[in-house]
Amino acid sequence: VAALRKAFVRDSLLRRVVENGANLLFASGDNRSDKEIVLEAVRRDASTIEQLRSCADPHPSSLRKYGEQLLAVLQQARQDAQSSAAPLMAPPRPLSRAEGALFKQLRAVVQQRAEQFKVAKELLVNKRELEQLVRQHSDGIAAEQLQWPLRLQRGWRRQQLAAPLLEVYTNAQPTPQQ
Repeated sequence: VAALRKAFVRDSLLRRVVENGANLLFASGDNRSDKEIVLEAVRRDASTIEQLRSCADPHPSSLRKYGEQLLAVLQQARQDAQSSAAPLMAPPRPLSRAEGALFKQLRAVVQQRAEQFKVAKELLVNKRELEQLVRQHSDGIAAEQLQWPLRLQRGWRRQQLAAPLLEVYTNAQPTPQQ
C-alpha cells in the first residue's frame, strides 16, 4: 500500500507540474530533452539545483535561468499533491462462482437487448457496471435500494434495461459474502 501511495503521489505531482507549465520553464519549451528533464526531476523528486543537474543533462544556461523557478513549481506541486491525496481504494475482489453465475445471467440480458437494438453490448452497460450490480446482490442489498450505475440511472438505457436486469437480480439466489 505504501508503494501504491507513493506512486499515486508521484503521478499526481507529475500532473500538477505539467498543469503549472513546468515544461515551458526552459528556453525551448518544445525541446524534447527539456520535457525529459522535467519528467526526470519529478521521478527523482529533485529538490536542489544539483539534483536537477543530474536529470537528463540539462543545458547549463537553462538551469541557471529556470532552475529555481522549476524547483519552486516542483515544491508547490509536491505540497498540493500531498494535501489533496485521495485515499487509495483496494481493487475490487474477483467474483465468486455464485456471483459469476449471476453476472452471466445479467450479461445475457444485456446481450439480448444489444442484438435487439443492433448496438454493441458495451454501449449499453460495461463489465464493471454489471459487476457493481452483482456485488450489491452479494452484499444483500434489496432491489428497492439498488444503486444503479450512472449510465442506468436515467434515460434510454434505464428504459430498456432496468426492468429485465431487475427481474434477474430479484430472482437470483442470494450469494454468500466472501
